[in-house]
Amino acid sequence: MVVAGCDGGSGQQVDNCEPGTAGAACEACDVGTYCAGGEAPEVPCLPDGYDHDSDPATACTAVTQCTASEYESVASTATTDRECTALTVCDPGTAESVAPTPTSDRVCAMCVSWQYCAGGDAPPEKCSLQHNDPTVPCATAVQVAAGSNHTCAIDTTGDLACWGNDSYGQATVPGGLGEVVQVAAGHAHTCVLNSAGSLTCWGQDDFGQVTVPGSLSNVVQIEANSYRTCAVDSAGGLTCWGSQRTFQ
Repeated sequence: MVVAGCDGGSGQQVDNCEPGTAGAACEACDVGTYCAGGEAPEVPCLPDGYDHDSDPATACTAVTQCTASEYESVASTATTDRECTALTVCDPGTAESVAPTPTSDRVCAMCVSWQYCAGGDAPPEKCSLQHNDPTVPCATAVQVAAGSNHTCAIDTTGDLACWGNDSYGQATVPGGLGEVVQVAAGHAHTCVLNSAGSLTCWGQDDFGQVTVPGSLSNVVQIEANSYRTCAVDSAGGLTCWGSQRTFQ
């Protein structure tokens, strides 16, 4: 419907358009726009709004704003709202490999050995000791022993890590050691004492330095040097084995 009226005090006749129409001829407005009627122009809903009911006579609805923990998964159109999706939260053992953007999700990747990844937005933490499970926090060393060309360390969990020269297998930690409480390193051999009082040695055995005497029990302290090994038992007894070239 077109209603005649006067423009201000000019005396010039103008059209007074119904809502949903605009222009000199009060033509129907396009879907995705808002026409308030009267002399108001046709206003596009985008980019800040959308035509929720496809009726230009009703005001545009504001487009949903994604929060800081969301990204735009579907962009808004002239007649549909923006869709927001929660950002992926990295699981423990994974870390962010690709940062999110306003229109893309976060990408998480598995962490590798020698790393601890708490998950979430926490960056990977490099462990100073050998670490094979990135879901477990890095351990710290409680005892370190060094041989001629290899080194071993016990961490807070009782695990043992060794590195360096491994020509006799002295830096290759065997399985089944249990909770290690002491470590000793000779020239090319390694010995450990576990929480049960069991002693295990490995590496170079040219002088029998890794062959633990069968009669040895209740060990409370161990020591290794060059080509020999010694142990103290709970009664204070001392036992040594290996090379005696200099009567050690």
